[in-house]
Amino acid sequence: MTVVAASGDTWGISGPQFLQIYLVLAVAALVTALVWRALATRGTDPGGYRPPGPVELAYLAGGRRLAVQAALAGLRCAGAVGPGPTKRTVVAVTAMPPGLGELERALHAAAATAQTIAGLSADARVRYALDRIAEALVDAGLLLSAGHRRAARLGALFVLGTAAFGVVRIAAGIANAKSVGFLVFATIVVLVVGLRLLTVRVTSRAGRRLLRKARSVNAYLRPNLSPSWATYGVSGAILGVALYGTSAWWAADPAFATHAGIAAATSSGSGYSGGGNSCSSSSSCSGGSSCSSSSSCSGGSSCGGGSSGCGG
Repeated sequence: MTVVAASGDTWGISGPQFLQIYLVLAVAALVTALVWRALATRGTDPGGYRPPGPVELAYLAGGRRLAVQAALAGLRCAGAVGPGPTKRTVVAVTAMPPGLGELERALHAAAATAQTIAGLSADARVRYALDRIAEALVDAGLLLSAGHRRAARLGALFVLGTAAFGVVRIAAGIANAKSVGFLVFATIVVLVVGLRLLTVRVTSRAGRRLLRKARSVNAYLRPNLSPSWATYGVSGAILGVALYGTSAWWAADPAFATHAGIAAATSSGSGYSGGGNSCSSSSSCSGGSSCSSSSSCSGGSSCGGGSSGCGG
């Protein structure tokens, strides 16, 4: 003998009742996913490690591209590189200054012949130096390894599974000739949230905290304050680009930035914009300048009104 629910509700659960259940499941799945994600992306408290240098901070803030641009700023401040013979190229103009890091040395060697910044970045020596920086930052817990990013993405499965459950109910509701409009809307929202959770930043939460602290401590390098690279030295030039993006280039040396094809007003993910700042090229380090390296980083929705079929 077949037992049929008197109301004919799908799965014996009315639309409004199922929608309430579904929303509770969605919230529970989201909380679980966020906790999972937080545990997977927390990184390591950098307090126990040597504070990363300006180039490492640039890598944290904007990846390989910003690290190259920041290191190039140090070379420019030291007078080691200058505009190349053709537009968008740079070239080494003096011997490699002492005291700079591996990435700067690799860039200087690659710039022995005039190249674009993209060409410099593609040089095998530069790629190797960038790989070593990334490995050190991963070891310090400031960048997330590929494994940690995969683990963080697994949290999205809780939300995506809830979305899939909603799709199954929608199909059953349609087959049972029930209205599913509100459930479709709720399921779409859950699906979008789940897909969004598949995106995981490369920088760990510990790394982002370190960047916020560095920007606070070194606020004097903000491009709208027109900091002079001749005043703050090589480390100051690198740090300015690391923390405030290519806006720092345009504030300190707009003529070289224009020639080299450095994109304007890129904020390296910091939310900073140097728009409106106007600085002359005289504030930059000239080709024969000598810059010190004294600057451093220290550290409920519901269906109402009796819409009994809103959840299928």
